[in-house]
Amino acid sequence: MKKISTVNGHLLYRGISSGIKNLLEYQDKLDEINVFPVPDGDTGTNMCFTLMPILEAECQKSISDRADRTLKIIADTALDSARGNSGTIIAQWFHGLSKSALEKETLDIKDIALAFRQGYSSAKNSLLNPQEGTIITVMRALAEKAQDLAADECTNYNEFLYNCYTASEESLQETKKILKILKKTDVVDAGALGLVLILQGILHIIQKGSKIQTTHLDISYEHSKIEALKKDIDFTIHNKFCTECIIRSESGIDKKELKLAVKDFGDSMVVAGSDNRIKIHIHTNEPASFFQSCEKFGTIHDRKADDMTKQEQATHHEDDGTDVAVLADSGADIPNEYIKDVHIVPLRYSFGTEQHLDKLTQSTQEFYNSMNTNQYHPKTSQATPRDFKKTYNFVASHHNSIISIQISQQVSGTYASAINASKAINSQISIVDSCSVSVGQGLLAMYAVDLKSQGTPYKEIVKKIENIKNQTEVFVAINN
Repeated sequence: MKKISTVNGHLLYRGISSGIKNLLEYQDKLDEINVFPVPDGDTGTNMCFTLMPILEAECQKSISDRADRTLKIIADTALDSARGNSGTIIAQWFHGLSKSALEKETLDIKDIALAFRQGYSSAKNSLLNPQEGTIITVMRALAEKAQDLAADECTNYNEFLYNCYTASEESLQETKKILKILKKTDVVDAGALGLVLILQGILHIIQKGSKIQTTHLDISYEHSKIEALKKDIDFTIHNKFCTECIIRSESGIDKKELKLAVKDFGDSMVVAGSDNRIKIHIHTNEPASFFQSCEKFGTIHDRKADDMTKQEQATHHEDDGTDVAVLADSGADIPNEYIKDVHIVPLRYSFGTEQHLDKLTQSTQEFYNSMNTNQYHPKTSQATPRDFKKTYNFVASHHNSIISIQISQQVSGTYASAINASKAINSQISIVDSCSVSVGQGLLAMYAVDLKSQGTPYKEIVKKIENIKNQTEVFVAINN
């Protein structure tokens, strides 16, 4: 086994890529044990889809032989694709690594130890209320062990990384003894496990020829204890929407002021990124007001508000014999008694520069009020392939089959976005052109839910929807 004393950009990329691939192998496992900060079963999905773009060709071709440039590309890619609490934290950790490596062509062990320290500090400072017993705890243990090894004049990367990995694994096991919710379910923190899996993958590529296997990690758990959280009043979801956006400003963004401005909107806030580009994540019941506050600090991009109660329902859904998920875009009008059983991808619209996610950042009544009072006439925008891909990826991790019912392709390009997104999904999926809008589209979604609840098989549901949609008519009366 060749002794390594310094690493350049290409070796860094190989190691980090190996770590990400190792993480991908355990996406479902991380989702299953995700109980903190809320038991919505998406930690694995969020971490994986935050880091997967780093493996794609567009990122690979930009990789430099210089360590600093490579880490900057990795950090920027992770930040742009960051999803959820865990994804945003790991993106900020990479941002800290990148910041520490500025103007360094190669990194020795002391440089890596400093990078791990900067990564930990950067990730911790991105949180409003850092919690012990989470990924932050393992990041600190990793940084402290790395600094101890560097202080002892360790010059062998193989030895260095093995000892860092071992310290991180030990810290991971301690997480289940710290947080109340982890104690109750007897599981390790899912985000912390994700970080350890990344380190394990890096170690594997450095120690090529040895067999570092995940069986060394004790990640066993009792599924019944996690399921019991649904009935546990101590761990209910109080802030419904997992809400995110990117803020850009050429003049700079004051992170402290931003945190103070939005901290009262909810919990689980993460503020990641640089002075000119911030990715902010929060759990809130007021996504519209949250976005309005963010607009005071710069231009807002990539708004997102996911209903975590539906995510939790998908994660812990009871098998009705069909294992089918029903989706629709927000062009469908669906009554409350059915909406909980349908995953919705929001369309977008704007009044001038004021942007909205349909039925999320404005209620229907608020929309009509704006039509009467706003000087700008609303302009609509179809959901993007990226919007659909994000939802499809999550749902596919918890269901075998997906039926996605879209607004008519005669009035919107949303159907085409859904088709494009479905090509990248490794799951059984049917995209249905409703040939309708509003209530007509909603009736088809309701029909799909009814068939699913009756135990109708996936292919039969699709066939019945295709047949009945041609018998659906919508009558419109205009209040003039």
